[in-house]
Amino acid sequence: MKQKSNLKTKQETGAVGAVDEILLEKKDIFFCSGVFFITLVVYILTLAPSVYFGHSAELTAAAYNLGIAHPPGYPLYLLLGKLFTLLIPFGEVAMRMNLLSAVFAALTAVMIYLIGRALNHSRLTATLTALIAAFSFTFWSQALVAEVYTLAALFFCAMIFFTLLWLKDKQERWLLLLALTAGLSLTHHVIIAAFFPVFLLFILLNKPGIFKEWKLIVRVILLFLLPLLLYLYLPIRSAANPLNDWGNPETFSRIIDHVTAKQFSGLFLKQGSAGFMFQWNVFIAALLKQFPSFLLILVVIGVIAELKRQKKILFFFLALLAVGVCYPLAYFVPNIEPQFIYIFLCLTLFMGLGLNGLYQWMQKGKKARISWVSAVILVIIALLPLAVNWTKCDQSGNYLARNYGRNIINTLEQNSSLIIDTENELFITAYFKIVEGLRPDVNVYDAMQNIFFIPAMKTQDKDKKPVTIADLYQFVNRMLTEKKAVYFTNPIFQNFRFADYGVLYKAVLSSENLENFKIDDPWDKYDRGGLDRPYPGPNEKETIGKYYFSRGKYLDKTNKKELAGDFLEKALSAAGDQHSVLKNLAIFYMQTSKFDEAKSILEKAIKVYPFDSDDYNTLGMIYHYREDYQTALEKYTKALEVKGNNGSALMNRSMLYEQMGDKETNQVIKKGYYQNALNDLEQAQSLEPSNQTIAQLRRRISSKMMPQG
Repeated sequence: MKQKSNLKTKQETGAVGAVDEILLEKKDIFFCSGVFFITLVVYILTLAPSVYFGHSAELTAAAYNLGIAHPPGYPLYLLLGKLFTLLIPFGEVAMRMNLLSAVFAALTAVMIYLIGRALNHSRLTATLTALIAAFSFTFWSQALVAEVYTLAALFFCAMIFFTLLWLKDKQERWLLLLALTAGLSLTHHVIIAAFFPVFLLFILLNKPGIFKEWKLIVRVILLFLLPLLLYLYLPIRSAANPLNDWGNPETFSRIIDHVTAKQFSGLFLKQGSAGFMFQWNVFIAALLKQFPSFLLILVVIGVIAELKRQKKILFFFLALLAVGVCYPLAYFVPNIEPQFIYIFLCLTLFMGLGLNGLYQWMQKGKKARISWVSAVILVIIALLPLAVNWTKCDQSGNYLARNYGRNIINTLEQNSSLIIDTENELFITAYFKIVEGLRPDVNVYDAMQNIFFIPAMKTQDKDKKPVTIADLYQFVNRMLTEKKAVYFTNPIFQNFRFADYGVLYKAVLSSENLENFKIDDPWDKYDRGGLDRPYPGPNEKETIGKYYFSRGKYLDKTNKKELAGDFLEKALSAAGDQHSVLKNLAIFYMQTSKFDEAKSILEKAIKVYPFDSDDYNTLGMIYHYREDYQTALEKYTKALEVKGNNGSALMNRSMLYEQMGDKETNQVIKKGYYQNALNDLEQAQSLEPSNQTIAQLRRRISSKMMPQG
């Protein structure tokens, strides 16, 4: 053990702390244990007690069933999840998977403490840095539900820790541990690979001749590649045909596609610079709710302090931060906030540098007389995120997702089918069908063809082409013709009628009278626990909005207009910034001829998310109805600029062109409008070949182009 005088000298010079002190000193073991148990206890007290929304439900089902999760597959996480759920003998499966996230998060907090000690921070400031990270909003929220981000954070921090230990004594064991950790991280969250060049460059700059040590390089490569064998899980389990066999990764090409997340590759820079700026605004909003904003001053203090101590450490952290910022901003997906977790961890490390700098300054000269006061001040500062975020993060008693899933399942009549085209409902339903085995009489089909496959069109069938909208239409039409009940989570086909049934829609053949389908009100049968949550997350807002929206529509159709208005207002209030609810509300108001309300909500929806083609299409319909043809044409055209294969916008614009042609007296211009209409209809029919309305429109407009007389 190092002598105290020697340790003091190291603190003053800013050298990285002694490895033996960090790993073997009894006080550090005590502090590590304290950080782990404090954070884990807080996480358990605020843990989600049941299934949660989004990928949490899907991952839980995949771990339970040893199925195939969404790309890149997360084989390590699923295997650890299965083992953990078997070892924990109490609680439902979803709760056990949630608890696993909490354990990973607590271990990450320990790793942040060790990073602080590797930087030769005091035990106090290392502990406080760990607590700031542990109780920052996004990290805490991910620690309470079954998600991949806390294990990814653990790998990320472990890689930083081993790199800092290697920097201290250049011993090979730290590089070998770094290589093994990097390989394991790739079997979990491939995004971490974006940080690999930073680690590699840092090592090369600090030991330029390392590539000459070929024996070491060979061992590093082998230890990095060895964990990748875990990806054999994908073809092995896929061959067993589990219910959740996402992507069917049995062939080499499909394994590569799954591991590299080819399915989502089109999301990078999907909306160009506009999308990048949109995600930047999302990031700033997320950053400001992580912890009290004034704590960001510690980042500045940390940068200044480290410039005077160790520039190489500062630039290492800055490089990690830069990669952490650029990657998620270019990745255009909804609910991107958890992807920022690496950024927030890096910022927390900078805060640790700032805390340590402040603490050392407080210990100098006369200030040392009030060292206990400075320690108390720093403790209060570090615990502010715990106090501020507790209520916002708390998931204890949150059964909203469980109730919603059960309500969906129980809404369905005996031996019916459910077509799902929304991920939130798909994943929750997958949990109840796969894990809890509810409603074996009900057939569930995934319109996106990721989990519940359509018979005779399965992606497992090697020679089958991907399922198209036309295929799905034919499949549903056949079931309805055979008098089988079919429900949808969204009315996705124009050439079916849809009867509202609680949060679902029952499909009816277009030839049948919708009035003949009398549907009981399921509202009082629903378990509505959780609708009054004080700080709902994005998926919770969407779900609460859907409940109130479905209720409002039902009351409106039963002529209880005043009460219906109250529920629709609740839906608007509950939805907040959730685009899907705003979109559905606007469509409903337009269909009920409340055009001003529809227009107002659509404008709000476009501000929330300016990349939805249907919003511009619906706005076009409002202007079209009001005979403002030029503005309507602009909106329809904008809808098709955002999404060229929007069949509804193509049909609407074609009918607008037809009406503009009808009003035109110049024969050349008139025929030009009609030709534009036919062009749009031709494209629309290629999307929906069986849509008879399109065929009728084409015949009608073609007849108008024929010479008269």
